[in-house]
Amino acid sequence: MHDAAASGASLVEVRLDALQGPMPENWLSGRPVGVIATCRRKRDGGAFQGDEAERLSVLQAAVEAGVDWVDIEHDVESAPQRFEGARHLASFHDLKSTPKDLATIFERLCRRGADAVKVVTTAHTLQDNLRSLRLVGSVSRPTIAFSLGYNGLASRLLSLRRGAAWTYAGFGEGPPVAGQPRLRTLLDGFDAARIGPETGVYAVVGDPVAHSVGPLVHNRAFRHAGLDHVYLALRVAPVELAELLAVGRDLGIEGLSVTMPHKRAVVPLLDEADELVARLGVCNTVVHRGGRWHGHNTDAPAAVTALSEAIERDGRSLSLAEARVLVLGCGGVATAIAGGLVSTGAQVVVAARDRQRREKLAHHLGCRSVDWQQRQRVEHDILVNATSVGMAPGDQATDLGLWSLWSSPVVLDAVYRETTTSLTAHARGAGCPVVCGLDLFAGQAALQAGLFGGPGLSPATVRRWLETDRPSVRVEAA
Repeated sequence: MHDAAASGASLVEVRLDALQGPMPENWLSGRPVGVIATCRRKRDGGAFQGDEAERLSVLQAAVEAGVDWVDIEHDVESAPQRFEGARHLASFHDLKSTPKDLATIFERLCRRGADAVKVVTTAHTLQDNLRSLRLVGSVSRPTIAFSLGYNGLASRLLSLRRGAAWTYAGFGEGPPVAGQPRLRTLLDGFDAARIGPETGVYAVVGDPVAHSVGPLVHNRAFRHAGLDHVYLALRVAPVELAELLAVGRDLGIEGLSVTMPHKRAVVPLLDEADELVARLGVCNTVVHRGGRWHGHNTDAPAAVTALSEAIERDGRSLSLAEARVLVLGCGGVATAIAGGLVSTGAQVVVAARDRQRREKLAHHLGCRSVDWQQRQRVEHDILVNATSVGMAPGDQATDLGLWSLWSSPVVLDAVYRETTTSLTAHARGAGCPVVCGLDLFAGQAALQAGLFGGPGLSPATVRRWLETDRPSVRVEAA
């Protein structure tokens, strides 16, 4: 309790169902924080295996010892009378889903006469999170409502913006209970203690999205500028994208980083688009201004700048305007990079397995395309991997073909899940100048930070933050 308080907790839940042996005497003496006593049944995700009378007697002993709150499940009707002397937190848990009738369950909880109400469900969709969030602030009674799992992390934080009494985090050694984020993640990574009704919300949206390092970069940028903003990760399925923009303002969303598979799909949903988005048909940044969604693309200029700097560092007498570029892939990232290079005058060739998509892209950008099997015959000064090879553990650069590395082209690998991919490792071994995915991410994130109202950042600053903070963030995400 003292360690948790020193780390920033103001309330501690003690899980008596995990207690081995009898309750120790004087365990609340000198406590620095408020205490919630919980003795959770197995069917509610707890560890208590005795009968109900025994379980309630454990909670009664905690009340007599002086706890501030007793968390008791929604179906224990006598809780307010039985545990007189402590405040009553009536709770409902669903560890598998979010019930369709969640609002009805919540109303039933509120009628119990408890001092506060807690509703915790498991989110599988954006709508699951929204149903939980709408409970907070809907009644005058203090309410805690959020969803479990990584998909529900945003709801833990957004609930605070809507006025939740508190939220939960794991503490101590070992894996947190119920997969909760750790206290340091909420306080240090998201500045959760400052989140309030005026906090501006920004988020990366994609599917999947758990690998994103966007929260690390943008939350640090907001703190650096003293802005009352928070940046989250939202897993949004393709069928949910339109709904997110429709309800985004209600959630306080002021800006979005858009990642796959939404970079093209978001464009028709925009109210306005900048010149790059209009020309390329892909968008990675959305900002809410004047009641309208404005789309931008920071991938293209970031790629052009990163490649120019790599060429300059290597001392090559090559300009992008004269460069021959082979782009592998025809998705949103490939479109942005190829489009940015075409605008410099580079001779771009797109190679991809999907004939219809690659030919459509090449026609749209005014460049050439070739069949995937013909890629080895394309002479090039710059090789761009904009496929998904390298995203999954075990992916090998041989899946792309390493024939061209012996001619030492400049290599850009857009994958930023890992610091080093198989492709970048082979490229460096062959003496090729390399632009890795984190370089590209740092460049586009620096531009994005400016669109999000933050200070002007350099890609070098973003990269330094990633190198110093990313290992701990990866552990938390896992």
